[in-house]
Amino acid sequence: MASYSGFRLNDLGDFISCNNLEGASYATLAFTPLTLLTICGPSICTAQDYQMMVHSLSGGLGSSEALEESKKTFELTESIKSRFSNYKLTQTAGESQVEVIFNEDYIHSNFHTLDAGAITMLVFCVILFSVVCLGTAFDFYLRLAESKMSVNDLNQSMIPLKGKESIQNHQAVPEPPKSTLQETLLCFSLYRNLSMLLVSRSAERTGERNTLDVMNAVRVMSICWVIVGHVVLLRGTDSIVYNYYEIGPYLSETKVALIYGGEYAVDTFFWLSGMLMAYLFIGQLARTGSFKPKDWFLVYFHRFFRILPAYIFVLFFLWAFVKYIGYGPDWIRAESIFDDCKDYWYANFLFLNNFIPHGKTSHCIAWTWYLANDMQFFLVSPIILYFYYKFHKLVGWASVGAMLVVNILSGVFVSRHFHMYVSGPDPNRDVFNYQYTKPYCRCGTYALGIACGMVLYARNHMKKTGASFDKVGDFVAKAIDRTSIRWLLYLLGVALINIFIFIEHTAWRQNYEYGHDTWTDSQRYLWYGCSRIMFILGLSCLLLPMLLGHGKFVASMLSASVWTPLARLSFSTYLIHFGVIWTVIASQKTGYYLCDSNLFIDTLWGVPCSFAAAVPVYLMIESPFIGLEKVLFKKGKN
Repeated sequence: MASYSGFRLNDLGDFISCNNLEGASYATLAFTPLTLLTICGPSICTAQDYQMMVHSLSGGLGSSEALEESKKTFELTESIKSRFSNYKLTQTAGESQVEVIFNEDYIHSNFHTLDAGAITMLVFCVILFSVVCLGTAFDFYLRLAESKMSVNDLNQSMIPLKGKESIQNHQAVPEPPKSTLQETLLCFSLYRNLSMLLVSRSAERTGERNTLDVMNAVRVMSICWVIVGHVVLLRGTDSIVYNYYEIGPYLSETKVALIYGGEYAVDTFFWLSGMLMAYLFIGQLARTGSFKPKDWFLVYFHRFFRILPAYIFVLFFLWAFVKYIGYGPDWIRAESIFDDCKDYWYANFLFLNNFIPHGKTSHCIAWTWYLANDMQFFLVSPIILYFYYKFHKLVGWASVGAMLVVNILSGVFVSRHFHMYVSGPDPNRDVFNYQYTKPYCRCGTYALGIACGMVLYARNHMKKTGASFDKVGDFVAKAIDRTSIRWLLYLLGVALINIFIFIEHTAWRQNYEYGHDTWTDSQRYLWYGCSRIMFILGLSCLLLPMLLGHGKFVASMLSASVWTPLARLSFSTYLIHFGVIWTVIASQKTGYYLCDSNLFIDTLWGVPCSFAAAVPVYLMIESPFIGLEKVLFKKGKN
């Protein structure tokens, strides 16, 4: 039995071999949630026996130098994690009572048999898969019938005339109308939905490929940045690390600043969403002329119908099945990412999970706080853009300015009220709950996206009609046409992006050395008020010229067709990636050694596995419901 035990802190021993040994039981002695000893001992031993054993060894392990170092590391990792999550491990680093867990018994009693939720979700998945098979088979049948009909029509079109050469009498045979049921079934065809993966978003929305295709690469690189950030965050702060004493030094190295910078990837998505919203909605207003109540309903209905089906499916799928998929000594924490789902799952679908419960952020698949913010921005932006288009252009630019001011003031006053460090102790998760996930602290990046969208529309309007649509937009676009101004913007963009990624590193390093950053209060307040806006301003300096038709070489690479399918998968990837990463990391069978090579390997599986897991979500849920919306309104018009 001893050979299957761990011989030092965070050495997980041999979990599987111990459980397979007759008369043996694998036990975890947890000093902190991420600092533990593992013992493969006789199955007759109780938790009290192990606690007595611990306290009888040299006056208790709690006074050992190694354990003190592990407690310091735990406090550091908790302060880092508090910035990105409100999940707090239940046991504190200062508790003297050792928690004894019989891992296999816990897993068997809690995750062995399917509960009602899992059975319900399993039935739904079987029905869904059956519908997909039927839709694919029906689509194949129609294509086969159409090909045979084409051959017959071609043969019949050759009409022989006596004493003359045959002449062709090609006539297009109208396709027979399909019923609503048939159209609905075809929406679930794998053949159709696979082909949609190769269609550019800009071509789908505007009918032709254009400079918006540059955003495909931006989407893909941003979601990859998010995935890498979550991989490193979970490995460094939420897994059993063998070399726990090196976590602090490693996470304070300069190179890790690129990982911390992953939080800006979310702001990139906000910028992208605001830019597309402004450009496409103004174009819609220009095409329709008048905007009736029905049109307003369709704008919001489309948004909810676009997001909710995949969102609902992924939440309930992960909540139902994740706990049965993984296995390992650390799997006792399998359900921790669903802590609030039982009580507050509805908040996610109301897009209020960044305010529920009690003004904080729900921990029911907590990474979806982004969707709540994005929807809250969307609810307001059509109204702003309507008045911008119909009444006066200053309405739009004044609204952009107001959102920037709100963002800055909110960041300053919220951080001041809660005495927030840039990196330091945050036992109540105030940064995540009251600053990181709140729309008034994020709206500035969305506003910059709206501004770029207005400039882009003004330029395209000028090209098509020769008339000015927005004097401010025209002024910005003409300024960017000048080579000197454009290169100054490129330099400014690169500078801002690098400054606001790497300057934050000083705070993380100081947190390791002193227990918190040593910035002044004013520096912290300004950081929370302006850092995201300045990063996105830098990004705008790089991307807006390409949207306006400049930087063709780089733009051609960013708009290459290879990005299209990955960009199509980006939404489903965002929804499911954390569940994939969590399942693998929480299923670890041995202690993890934190180093560059292991994190690189984790990235190599984390990114492709997240995209791969998104494929069935896209093919069976996201894309079919996009098609269903078209069927619904097509029949409505008829």
